Amino acid sequence: DDRFAVAQVLIAQRNIEQAEACLADALASTLGAYSLLSDMAAAKRQGDRAAAFSAILETLNPRDGESVFLHAQRLGQAGRWGEAIPRLQTLKESNPTNGLVINTLGVALYHTRNLDAAQSEFRNALDLFPNNTDYKANLKAVQEALNLQTTATTTTTEPPPPPPPEAT
Repeated sequence: DDRFAVAQVLIAQRNIEQAEACLADALASTLGAYSLLSDMAAAKRQGDRAAAFSAILETLNPRDGESVFLHAQRLGQAGRWGEAIPRLQTLKESNPTNGLVINTLGVALYHTRNLDAAQSEFRNALDLFPNNTDYKANLKAVQEALNLQTTATTTTTEPPPPPPPEAT
């Protein structure tokens, strides 16, 4: 990218402020590139690769909620829901009315078999957005899983769990 060469010239000329602005501009396009690379890997169902790109994005831009959320989603897509939970909890704390974050936290908790906490998060999301069909379906799925869990403790064979909820 020409901006890096321009920044080097500006540094040699001791014009540090302009060099920094030039590099900041170049970095902004780099962040977009990492986001797109993560999206492309996710589209190819390459969860770990998508998570690797989103990790770079999160590292370069740790205060950006969208970068953190993207990384949490990619971790989940890679089956690493446990790693996504702390990020989602932090996002929920700073965005307590964001139904998507709350629902995704519920999905992460569901996949880590923390069903009571998942049910609570799905209810929270549904309280905020009572007409959201995805949130309703996720709450129903976790309630069915809890019912199966209760049934399994009273029988000798455990029935298979229902299909996992979606983080949409």
